[in-house]
Amino acid sequence: MIVIIDGYNLLKQVIPSGGKGVDLERQRLQFIRQLACYKAYKVADIQDIIVVFDAGPSNHAVRVVKQGIIVVYSGTRSTADDWILDYLTRHKGIQALVITLDRALREGCVQRGADWLSVYDFYSILQKVLLEAAYIYDNENNKSTDESLERYEYIPLDDGDDDANASPMDKLIHTIYESKQPSKDDAASGNDRKGNANQLTKKDKRLQSKIKKLH
Repeated sequence: MIVIIDGYNLLKQVIPSGGKGVDLERQRLQFIRQLACYKAYKVADIQDIIVVFDAGPSNHAVRVVKQGIIVVYSGTRSTADDWILDYLTRHKGIQALVITLDRALREGCVQRGADWLSVYDFYSILQKVLLEAAYIYDNENNKSTDESLERYEYIPLDDGDDDANASPMDKLIHTIYESKQPSKDDAASGNDRKGNANQLTKKDKRLQSKIKKLH
């Protein structure tokens, strides 16, 4: 499954802004690091996470990869909504879940046969999984959960490849990724999950299956 996130829509709706003068760049980088840890934990269920932000450094769309997360800036001539809808149009039938509260984008997803989920619901799941990740880090390093969560929240994103300079969260992401690599048996049985099928439409069942993969 591919998770596509309407970046600023989530940040503005869910994460406290901190008032005037908030460092949006720092907020964005912290969110990307959270997603990196989350993706490492959910490697068996989530193929890619694409987070799309409006505007960026160029007129056209720019794509970069940070800690395994695909970050897209839509360009000054387009919007994140435009980029996401164009992506869904070009990849018709893809198993994707769009995270947004934007009404026009949600309607566009429905028109293209794609599923969407509220930013509040996704962020709640994200925080739950990160707490589980913190416990893994605690058990490996004999640290308290509160301490590891605080350290996780404020370490700036560093894309350097030098293991000697790796931050604790870089090591956490690596630890989780290694522990979550699916075995051949797991991969073979990955499609065997079943939800409560009572009174659910085909579309509802499909969305329910995707939400289960997020947890």
